Amino acid sequence: MIKFCQIILFFFFYLQISILHASQAYCVFDADIRKIYAEIINLDLDLARISIGNKADTSLNKAYLLLENEIDFYSLFIYEQKSEYENKKSFKSKRLNLIKHSDLPLQWKRFLQAEILLQWSLIHLKQEDEFRSFQSIRESIQLLEDNANEFPDFMYTYKSLGILHTLMSTIPAGFQWAAWLLGMKAQLLSGKVELQKYIQYAEPRQDLFLDESYAAMGFIIAYLENKPESAYQYWTRKTGDKSLNALHTLVHSKLAIKAGFNDDAIRTIESLRDLERDKLPLLYFLLGQTSMQKLNLKADQHFHKFLNLHKGSTYIKESYQKLAWISLLKGEPGLYRLYISNCLIKGNAFNDEDRQAKQEALSGKIPDLYLLKARLLFDGGYMKQADEMLSPRIEEYYANPDKKLECAYRLGRICQMNKQPARALQFYNDALHFDPQNNSFMSCNALLQSGIIFESLQKKDDSFSYFKKVLQTNPDQYKRSLHQKAKAGIARLNGSG
Repeated sequence: MIKFCQIILFFFFYLQISILHASQAYCVFDADIRKIYAEIINLDLDLARISIGNKADTSLNKAYLLLENEIDFYSLFIYEQKSEYENKKSFKSKRLNLIKHSDLPLQWKRFLQAEILLQWSLIHLKQEDEFRSFQSIRESIQLLEDNANEFPDFMYTYKSLGILHTLMSTIPAGFQWAAWLLGMKAQLLSGKVELQKYIQYAEPRQDLFLDESYAAMGFIIAYLENKPESAYQYWTRKTGDKSLNALHTLVHSKLAIKAGFNDDAIRTIESLRDLERDKLPLLYFLLGQTSMQKLNLKADQHFHKFLNLHKGSTYIKESYQKLAWISLLKGEPGLYRLYISNCLIKGNAFNDEDRQAKQEALSGKIPDLYLLKARLLFDGGYMKQADEMLSPRIEEYYANPDKKLECAYRLGRICQMNKQPARALQFYNDALHFDPQNNSFMSCNALLQSGIIFESLQKKDDSFSYFKKVLQTNPDQYKRSLHQKAKAGIARLNGSG
C-alpha cells in the first residue's frame, strides 16, 4: 500500500512538474510561425492576422507577439496612415510589457523586445517623431549589447545589433544631439562582422530572418561601403532564382538601380503581377523612375498609378516633380508648371527627394532640357548616352553662369562612372571653382565624390580631407544624405588601418 501511494505521489509530482513546464513561455519559430511569417513577407497582412486569430492559444509562444508587431510594422511603414498610427502606437508598450514580464529566458526576452523597438523606431521616424525613434533605437541597442555580453553564443542578437551598429556609424550631423544624448555607438566595420556572424549561423538552418539579413548586408555594401555592383552581386548570389514577392522585388530593384542595372530593375518589376505590385505601391514609383531614366515618356502612367494607390505622404512631391519633367520632355511647359506647383501643396517634405522637389518648385527655374536628359540617363547607368548629351555643349554651358556648375558636376559624375578618375577630378574642381561657398548640393557632392575617388586610389589623407570638408558644408539640398555618406567614408577609412 505504501509503495502504491509512493507511485501515486510520484506521478502526481511528475504531473505538477509537467504542467509547470508546459505553462512556461517560450519562443520557437515552428512550422506555424514560418507559414504566417511567409504571409507577412508576401504582404498578405489580412491573411496573416486571420492565421494568428485561428490559433487556439498563442499566449505561450511569444514568437506570435513578434508576428503581430511585424504585421503592424509593414502596414504602418508602407501605407503611412496617421489614424492607424494613432490607434496602434499603444500596442508597442503592451507587447513589450508582455515579453518583459513573461518567464521567457532572458536572452529571448531581450531579443524580442529589441526587435519590436527597432520596428517601432522606423515607424516613429516615418511619422516624423524623430526623438521617439532615436529613443527606441537606443533601448534596442542596449538590450542587444547586454545580450552579446552575457550570452555571446545567442546568435539572434547579432542580426539586428550588426545593422544598428552599422547605421549608427553614419548618423547625420543634424542628429548629433540625438547621438550624444542617447549614447549611440559608431561601429561600421564591427557591425558588418556581427551581421555576417548571424548569417553564417542562419544559412545551414535556412533561418526565418535569413533573406532579411541578406537584404541588410546588400544595402550596407551598396550604400555605406559604396560598392553597389558588389552589393547587387551579393544579393543575386545569395537569393538566386527564388519566386519574387513585392518586398523581394523592391530590394532587388533598388540594388539594381544603385548598381546602374536599370534594365534589370525594369524587367524585375514588370515580371511581378499587378496584384502583387498593388500591395506595395512604391514599386510603381520605381517603375516610373527606371522607365524615365531610359527617357521613356510613357513613364508618367506609372507615377499616376503610384499616386492613385499610395495613401501616405512620402514620395508625393517627388512624383509630381517627375511628372513635371516628363511634361517638359514632351514639350508641354504648361503641364510642367501645373505638376510642379503640386510639389508645394501635396505630400510632405520629410525625405531629401521630396524636399528637393519642393525646392525646385519654389525656385521657379525650369530645368535645362539637355542637362535634365543627361541627369536621367546617368541615373539609369546609360553613361555613353549621357556623355554624348553633354560633351558637345561644354563650351556653351561653361559660358552660361546659370548652367556651368551643373554641367561641370554632371560631367564629373559621368567620367567617374566611366572609370576616368583624373578627368572626373578635373570637372569636380571646376564645379568647386564655380561654387566656392558650396551652397549647392552639386559642389558639396563634388567634394564627396572627390573623396571617394581618392579613397579608391588609396590616397587616404586626401580622401579624409574631402570627406571632412563635406561635413563643413550647408548645401541647399540633400544635406542629411551627403553628410551621412561623408561620415560613412570616414568610418571606412578609420577601419582600413
